[in-house]
Amino acid sequence: MSISVSLLPIGAGEGIIVPGRYVSANQSIISASGTFALGFFSAGNSTPRYYLGIWYNKIQKKSVVWVANRESPTDSLGTFSLGVDGNLVVLDAAGKTVWSSNVKIAHSAINSMMGVLMDSGNFLLRSGETILWQSFDHPSDTFLPGMKVGNNRKTGQRRQLTSWIDAEDPQPGLFSFGLDTTGPLQFFIWKDHVPYSRTNVYSNSMSLTKLSRWLPFAYYITVKLEGDDIYLSYSISDISAILRITLVPNGRLEALIWEEKNSKWFSMWQWPKVYCDFYGHCSPFSSCDKKGSPVYCKCLTGFQPKVQQEWHMTNWTSDTWVRQKALTCDKGDGFLKIETIKLPDHSYLVENMSANDCESRCLQNCSCTAYALVNASQGNSVNCLSWYGDLMDIVHDIEGQILYVRVHDRELVENDGSSDNFSSRRKRSIIILVAVISLGVLTVLSGYFTWRKRFGKQEIIEESFTGTSTTIGGEAGNGDTELNIFSLNRIQAATNDFSEDNKLGEGGFGTVYKVLFHF
Repeated sequence: MSISVSLLPIGAGEGIIVPGRYVSANQSIISASGTFALGFFSAGNSTPRYYLGIWYNKIQKKSVVWVANRESPTDSLGTFSLGVDGNLVVLDAAGKTVWSSNVKIAHSAINSMMGVLMDSGNFLLRSGETILWQSFDHPSDTFLPGMKVGNNRKTGQRRQLTSWIDAEDPQPGLFSFGLDTTGPLQFFIWKDHVPYSRTNVYSNSMSLTKLSRWLPFAYYITVKLEGDDIYLSYSISDISAILRITLVPNGRLEALIWEEKNSKWFSMWQWPKVYCDFYGHCSPFSSCDKKGSPVYCKCLTGFQPKVQQEWHMTNWTSDTWVRQKALTCDKGDGFLKIETIKLPDHSYLVENMSANDCESRCLQNCSCTAYALVNASQGNSVNCLSWYGDLMDIVHDIEGQILYVRVHDRELVENDGSSDNFSSRRKRSIIILVAVISLGVLTVLSGYFTWRKRFGKQEIIEESFTGTSTTIGGEAGNGDTELNIFSLNRIQAATNDFSEDNKLGEGGFGTVYKVLFHF
């Protein structure tokens, strides 16, 4: 497609482009307050290539935040204009279209189309107040305040960041950042379409305010389900601050703020940064502890290293963990409560379920290895997450959630004894069992001591007569009855060798003698 020869270059500083105008060479479109500029720039040293992009207008060092034709650069300067069909187009020097906004526009609306660069950095194609296309829906490597990263469930549209190949080449690189479309709400960085890093699982609506020690303002992060749109966005309290989040070529998201005094970008936040931020660095059924250096990976309770040598060699990414005891399905399995963790990957979501039903649903399925409750709403309704098979990419995190891991019932008893680690049903069973055993032990002990109290004295007397001493009851000086033990020789002397003169009488227990002891 070629453009009409009647096109005129855009006037300096104009914030819009209309039919019959174009941008080329050193011309640019400037937003109303002068914050952003749109125009052509070159990249590459040996063989320059040309791209249409948006950058910060008030910063000397050109920092590009959006690129139109990043997959199809031109070898020489081209032009940017509204095409004959009303779409935004980039043409090469020969007049061939290398990029287009590619939306359907009614023939009657073509002459009313215009392109407008906003102070937010968003470039709009609109007819009157109707927006037909916007650059915020087609991000490059930079996430600006007010932009949305996420998916539309109805249209299938995906808004995600893609890194540059390197710092000098804006063509699509290996890394991308966006919303996972296969399960509950969580965001990923992918390396060549393979998980590289992962956020926690979010509820369908979340707002978070962040304050920083280094910044004079707050920034607000929002994860939201709005109609068919599920997205992540952020804003800042000081609109004059220059802040951006960029997916850099090495796969790291960086929050960068412009320091006017030093004329440079300051990196205030990076992710992934530490060992546990990277996806799956610990094998299934183990957790990564950010404070666990040098041993980051630890078995979950109820699991052990499959090959002890591999574990000692820090080979933590292979399938190295096995259960200590096999599960018994619904015949005694229980759930171990693990707090403050990033929930595992590959979960299944059932919305609006009670907490008890969520646990029962997992327990009744022999393949279910864990469950979690998220997004508690009014009443007892929650979102129920469940896992079937390996538990992957678990991280201990102070902002984490609670996971209930299925284990053999005996392992619950052998755990650290904390009542918080048991499901309520298991806790009740154990408490009842302990109470019954304790009551039985107390009953036996009580009976034994009663028997000893009743028959103990008689037993001692009878045993004493068969030996070398005899036991006779007496009164102690403190008024309590106690047993005094005397030798047989002393008793013989006191009774005059059991003389008839000292005999008091006879009864069922034998002869009774009068004795006189001197103490």
